[in-house]
Amino acid sequence: MNTFLRVSVFCVISLSCRAQISIYVAPGLMNYGGDLQPYYWALVQSNLSITTGAGVQLTKHFNLRTELTYGKLRAYDKQYSLYPKRNLSFYSHISEINFCLEYDIISSDHKFNPYFFSGAGFYHFNPYTFTQTGLKVYLQPLGTEGQGLPEYPDSKPYDLTQANIVFGAGFKYRVSDQWAFALEFNSRYLFTDHLDDVSGFYPKEADLLQHGRTLAAELSFRSDELDPSLTFPDGKRRGNAHATDNYYTSMVRIIYTMPKSNFTIMSGGRGSHGRRKDRSLDCPKKF
Repeated sequence: MNTFLRVSVFCVISLSCRAQISIYVAPGLMNYGGDLQPYYWALVQSNLSITTGAGVQLTKHFNLRTELTYGKLRAYDKQYSLYPKRNLSFYSHISEINFCLEYDIISSDHKFNPYFFSGAGFYHFNPYTFTQTGLKVYLQPLGTEGQGLPEYPDSKPYDLTQANIVFGAGFKYRVSDQWAFALEFNSRYLFTDHLDDVSGFYPKEADLLQHGRTLAAELSFRSDELDPSLTFPDGKRRGNAHATDNYYTSMVRIIYTMPKSNFTIMSGGRGSHGRRKDRSLDCPKKF
């Protein structure tokens, strides 16, 4: 058992040393694509985001990385949408954790290195909007498209924490063995069309009111705020349920690669008299 423990500790130390570890912080911009955004990729209506992460170099071309991202999304029909008279809007904070495999197109020994990556993650969102009086209201509990009502058995409340697929590309510049910078674009494929709370069809106003969902009726249809003569469009299309939403970040990564470690091993065997032996495990210097 003692021998097994020594071998295990040696293997852990060796692997930790030989795996080149980097950490990074990445300020950037976050934006969304969906029913309230006419462009699938755009910088209009973007907000600041922040990402922190860590990576492990497996080979001169492959790296494993994990990161945490926090940002905010927003969109307004009346400013940028193809349907300004619909007059819907939403905001949402995004919290995400993901795990990706990164591929350096050129060997990591080079100073300039384009790369791409892909992986998966989990994110949390919670869309909200403001009433005409300025009251902040979270939309998912309202069921603005009839979610959760017996009249709409196929319309279920959407989950606020979901999985996503992460993919993107970047360009890395190595300043030294320890420091590098990268420009990166990171997109997410989502499995929901409710990131903005807009998807399929308007429910019937009478159904919402019958179940006491007065605020849901008010925020489901908002065109009457611009034209009071308009009436609730029961059953008409509210969004495009055939295309899921997405969000994406553009960022600058500031990368620090940890230097190799030197381990001092105490030789305590018979006849050694506790002599020190300094052994520097051969860790790669490059990231």
